Amino acid sequence: MLNRLRQTSILTVIVTYAALVSLAHASDVQPSLQEAIEKLLASEFAAAHKIAAPIAAAGEPDAQHLIGYIYERGLGVQRDVMRAIDLYARAAAGGHADSQFALGELAFTGAFAKQDDAKAFAWYKRAAENGHTRGQTRLGFMYANGLGVDPDPAKAKELFETAGAAGDPEAQYNLGAIYLSGAGVAVDYKKSAAWFEQAAIQGHPGSQYNLALLYDSPFLGEPDIQKTAKWMGEAAKAGMPAAMVAVGLLTHNGVIEADRHPADWFEAAAELGDAQGKFLYAVALSKGDGRLKDKAEAKRLITEVIALGDELDSDLRTSAAALAKELGA
Repeated sequence: MLNRLRQTSILTVIVTYAALVSLAHASDVQPSLQEAIEKLLASEFAAAHKIAAPIAAAGEPDAQHLIGYIYERGLGVQRDVMRAIDLYARAAAGGHADSQFALGELAFTGAFAKQDDAKAFAWYKRAAENGHTRGQTRLGFMYANGLGVDPDPAKAKELFETAGAAGDPEAQYNLGAIYLSGAGVAVDYKKSAAWFEQAAIQGHPGSQYNLALLYDSPFLGEPDIQKTAKWMGEAAKAGMPAAMVAVGLLTHNGVIEADRHPADWFEAAAELGDAQGKFLYAVALSKGDGRLKDKAEAKRLITEVIALGDELDSDLRTSAAALAKELGA
């Protein structure tokens, strides 16, 4: 099963922003609305609202979507999701794909009420049928996981391929995951890596991380440490805790050279709540490796790790228990 997204991802925000940029330069958008979009993109929210509100009131779908976007995110106004939904619904009724997708996202994440897979599926389907790339990706996700519809791996793959060919990194990531796991297809590491790489180039952290793991494995041929280090480093810089831990370990083991001490990476992962990061940072503090010795802080961290119990894999649980005993925690 592909990982469920319970919050609107940063990629969705970026794609929405990009859609606004595209709309600002569309030839069929009236000049006043173009001006409103440009004001919004320049963070001049009050001016954008003032220009677009009367256009939205007159029933123009692009303007309704823009004002809905402003209210959904509280840009220069008090956040009012229900008002945003009303505006999105008016635009969606006229076939506005971005508004249909926005309503799908709100239902999928439960941002305005309870989470509703059936409603999310219905809105994503309408957006996808109108050619909305992110709608196609989300609809594929619903089919892949049987959310709001019976599972249909073949339909999911078809939708991901359509969106992936159009450049959507989330769809490309999902295709990489499908070929990596063999979900409804034969395992194909080269196809998996190819899809992950397309998304990785666009800055998708999960794809960068998985691509690094593939290059570190024998599945693509001889392991390639340079590509492993490159993509793992990109995922770590993007804030992915598991990648931070991996870069720290690669540096600690002398596999790669880096301008940061391994303890820096372990600390960063620990601060994001990563259990392995906490364990390795506790080790660094207990030994004074890259940090002054601080057994009290090491004990605090290892106690937090131990408290996770069965959530830890067996090796980490065993290692954490041994360190806790050594520290007297």
